[in-house]
Amino acid sequence: MSGRAEPIRLCFTIGDVKFEDERINRDQLMEGKASGRFPLGSLPVLEVDGKVVCQSYAMQNYAAKISGLYPKE
Repeated sequence: MSGRAEPIRLCFTIGDVKFEDERINRDQLMEGKASGRFPLGSLPVLEVDGKVVCQSYAMQNYAAKISGLYPKE
């Protein structure tokens, strides 16, 4: 069973886009929630140029577009 971040990872991998795949444990998740690192208090999150995106479908669309997998029409 794949998680919500798997399609994003696949887009980046297929499109040969370099990315940092950071996996965290429960303690790191709780710490991130408390510090506000995760805007909606959940995962996955994608940080691009200092901006954090926390909607998985928005991340999938972004990943597909920069990977060349998103249709132009």
